Amino acid sequence: MRRSISIALCTSVVLGALSVPAGTAFAASGEAAVGAVEGHRGGLGHLFVDDLRTDSDVSAIRAVVHRPGEDVAVETVHDFALVEGDRKTGDWRTEREVRLEITGRFSVDLVVTETDGDETTFKDAGTYDYTAKRAIEGFDVDNPSPTLDNRAFTASGRVVEWQPVTHERTPVAGAAVTVKYGDTFGIFGDTNAKGEFRYAFNASASGAKLAVRAFSQGAEPSEVRTVAPVPTSARITLTPATPVLTGKVGDRVTVRGTAEYRGADGTFKPLRDARVHMTGTSTPVRAYTAADGSFAFKQTIPGGSVTSDQVHLYYGQWLTNKPSGDITYRRVGVTSIHDFSVSLDAYAQLTVNGRVAIRDAALPHRNVDLQWSRTGRGGWVKVSTLRLEGSGFFSATVPAPPTGYYRAVYKNTAFVTGSVGPVLYAGRAETRIKDFNASPEPVRKGGTITVTGTLLHRTPEWKAYGGKPVLILFRPKGSDQWYLMTEVKSAANGGFRKNFREVGDGSWVAVHAYPNSKHLVSAGTEDYVDVK
Repeated sequence: MRRSISIALCTSVVLGALSVPAGTAFAASGEAAVGAVEGHRGGLGHLFVDDLRTDSDVSAIRAVVHRPGEDVAVETVHDFALVEGDRKTGDWRTEREVRLEITGRFSVDLVVTETDGDETTFKDAGTYDYTAKRAIEGFDVDNPSPTLDNRAFTASGRVVEWQPVTHERTPVAGAAVTVKYGDTFGIFGDTNAKGEFRYAFNASASGAKLAVRAFSQGAEPSEVRTVAPVPTSARITLTPATPVLTGKVGDRVTVRGTAEYRGADGTFKPLRDARVHMTGTSTPVRAYTAADGSFAFKQTIPGGSVTSDQVHLYYGQWLTNKPSGDITYRRVGVTSIHDFSVSLDAYAQLTVNGRVAIRDAALPHRNVDLQWSRTGRGGWVKVSTLRLEGSGFFSATVPAPPTGYYRAVYKNTAFVTGSVGPVLYAGRAETRIKDFNASPEPVRKGGTITVTGTLLHRTPEWKAYGGKPVLILFRPKGSDQWYLMTEVKSAANGGFRKNFREVGDGSWVAVHAYPNSKHLVSAGTEDYVDVK
């Protein structure tokens, strides 16, 4: 018959697989160890058996303490009690401190008896280190379940030196102690005269359940204490409550709000240092709340089909929910004016062409203003309002000043930017007939009429315009028809003169009607003549 017993001790000595001595009814497999545990598991002066595994329940454990290499028992211990697990798989510890009259390192034989009567002896299963040693006692935390209302806790304990014969515990002053809370270490220079140490922590920002343990040179680590924060709910309040972020694609606009958590009294309170982030955008955005729970960060107006987004609050495991707030994007369309051109003809008629283009929106209105300025640097006045075609093109011919600068202006709305086209010059020199006269008045029937005048052009002052054609026309009384009587050229001083035989009552007029590309047609100047 073979049975399997596995024993391990958490002391400094762990033996390999032990074979059962000859004559036993079963063999041991796995690791077996026994020893004095001077630390967090067994306590100073006790023997501790770690993870004893048997086929049937353990009914008794006996430890024989002796000098290494000798078989004479210095002490035999029977009072092992189960401290964790069950009688088939468990940890065992002596109920009393094992006192010896001499110090040193002793070997321990372990004898395990099961309820079915089987007994197994492990020779030299472990070591009882019966020498002076340091330990950390009374280690604890004062707030193992912190809340967001009270995140602070203090880890404390004391360092003692244990004496093997008397089992006295003497405080160790000036001992360096390190307390580890999760990945956070608090380092102390000295314990006080009573061997005590204290270190204050704030519960982890992640709110995670973390272990706390103390370490001191030459001493077993302390027992482990767990700090398990109590989570609560939280909320985000955006300003305004349902914000609409308005702007052009690529604009940076501000998102504002407040983060709060539900306190132990049920009221909502500011949540500081919480992470706020956006989802659904190509550019991650991250911010942290201030002491009053407020946050503000810049968000880029996205292009494409994205019309909404969410603001999320993250505060690790402190929160039982996942607070969020909804925002909506309203893209402002961007307009621009292209292919703008102007051309002034000889009759001061301006031909205008161009195109209004828009991005990220539809055109909200179909009008574009044509504006004129004498200098092109200010003093703009509207000449005409032009209608856009379906594709955004505009084209028109309108009366215009003889010279000046022109631009096309598309007015903005709440959701579309306005735009101004390039400034272009168009102009021709004005011409006019000065001192026009048909005489004499009245004229005798069959008499001669003399037509005179001076042709001028403005460049920019009015000056004689010589060598240019002037048309002389006549319109009989009661007629709408003008008749060309002749064409003359102005003299060097701009003057012209022509004699005609009278042709009846009517109006005479002189016009500079064939200008070059830089001049306008002159306005007609009439003079009525009666025939007597």
